[in-house]
Amino acid sequence: MRTYRVMFFKTLINSYGKVFEVCQRTIDVSSARNTDHAVKQAKRRFEQCENINDWRLHADYFQVDALSAPPDAIRATECRTPASDRSPQSASAPAYGMVITPITSGAPASRVGQSNR
Repeated sequence: MRTYRVMFFKTLINSYGKVFEVCQRTIDVSSARNTDHAVKQAKRRFEQCENINDWRLHADYFQVDALSAPPDAIRATECRTPASDRSPQSASAPAYGMVITPITSGAPASRVGQSNR
């Protein structure tokens, strides 16, 4: 079985009209037979972690990457960190403790799932 990393993203627009992808959560799945099973498991875990019934309430799409490292060497991480765990806010630190990256013009190399809303 392969290990997969599933990242859930929300698309936001700031007050200047600039579009950003915000990683809501990253979930590693090490017990999946294939990509489809990894996605199903990750969606279920995302919903449990966020305490919601549908992953699309907190994310617009997801990205799946197959990892080559053994499962023991990989640990689950979150892109969103509480603002209280950060050092004092600097001019470049994003609000609400979120990691924000601008959208690139090209599509990610891996499989991307879209919300159908």
